[in-house]
Amino acid sequence: QKRNLIINGHYDTNTGAAAVFWSIGKLKANDLIEVTDKYGRIFTYKVIELKYLDLQDPSRLDVLRDEDGKSTMTLITCQGVWIQGYGYNKRLIVKAELAE
Repeated sequence: QKRNLIINGHYDTNTGAAAVFWSIGKLKANDLIEVTDKYGRIFTYKVIELKYLDLQDPSRLDVLRDEDGKSTMTLITCQGVWIQGYGYNKRLIVKAELAE
């Protein structure tokens, strides 16, 4: 079944050190991302879009939806401006499609 694989990760730690998605902003369209499952199978996804979403954007949850007939992956991390007591005001969304 074709679904949307969603992976959410931190950009940095509470001390400002690099976290798992520290370099995610360096990705660009057509870059390839490999994901290995617990059985050792490797799935290759091709980046199709990077975009920033405001936390108050009413359509922000649309990135979580499955796309009919497509196997996609959505990477999500915090970005934007750090606001004390609130966190980052935006999310960086990387959308990729399973490479056939």
